[in-house]
Amino acid sequence: MHRTELLKNRPYTDLRPFHFGILVGTHLRDLEFNNVGPNVITAPDGTQHTYTITADQDRWDEGFNVGVLGELRLSESFQFRIATTLYFELAIFLSIIWTLRLQIHCFSRKQTMKTVYISSPIDLIFLLPNVLIIIGRTS
Repeated sequence: MHRTELLKNRPYTDLRPFHFGILVGTHLRDLEFNNVGPNVITAPDGTQHTYTITADQDRWDEGFNVGVLGELRLSESFQFRIATTLYFELAIFLSIIWTLRLQIHCFSRKQTMKTVYISSPIDLIFLLPNVLIIIGRTS
């Protein structure tokens, strides 16, 4: 019997000391607000009114992300990876003003917020050797 070892997948990438890649994906975000309770608002004529102002994101907002990653092969088992990614999303918030005494809905307003933020995680990856062992008989 003889034994043959072959690289299992990505032979050209697995053997490079450094390589780049791209990231494309989607994500969902949900925000939770802590409302502070009653607020006293002074009108232009000097009278004071007490209102409760609440804010809510009443749905999940989806976005997409794109990025570039670089991976450095430190040894046969260790890789160092950094993946810089931009996240794009659109969030819609609902603000409601209530009167404190009568709990009457006075005013509501929807606001759209577009956000772009950047993430740059750093990973240290440990892998066992990526081989396929074939054991066969020789004739």
